[in-house]
Amino acid sequence: MCACTRRVVPDSRFHGDDVKKEREGRSFAGMTIPGEGQNLFVRNPKEVLRHWADCFNDGKVDDLAGLYDPASTLLSTFSSDVFSTETGRRGYFTKLLNGGGCRVALDEGSLTVHALGGDCYVLTGLYDLKVKTNGKALSHSARFTVVMDISKRSPILNHHSSVAPNGML
Repeated sequence: MCACTRRVVPDSRFHGDDVKKEREGRSFAGMTIPGEGQNLFVRNPKEVLRHWADCFNDGKVDDLAGLYDPASTLLSTFSSDVFSTETGRRGYFTKLLNGGGCRVALDEGSLTVHALGGDCYVLTGLYDLKVKTNGKALSHSARFTVVMDISKRSPILNHHSSVAPNGML
């Protein structure tokens, strides 16, 4: 079961591109690290997903990879491989984001959040991915499922994404 002891930190600390280093001068995954016994995303799992999208859009591979628990699994949109190591996940994002031009836009209207208990959640929804392949910009609609434990410094436990089918039904 997911659980932690935590103290609420104001939402404003986690918004915007320039998150200031506070508390002990440390940062992790682009977010300020709260003091001991606190976590990064104390209120809302949607914040984790939005921060993931910001890291993706900014090409911050280290910050993006840092959001994944060391034992997490990534079933990515554009690879048939299963990435279950930090090296594999980092390599995937490095290859995908190399050269810039990749963007993700979350469809907030499609987002559902299911509380599993404690600090664990499953998020599902849609996003649009814009990628450059051989100099051509391509756009793909994708669907995703993310399992997270917001009590962890690296909250993403599982991430599955796939290109959405073209609506046969």
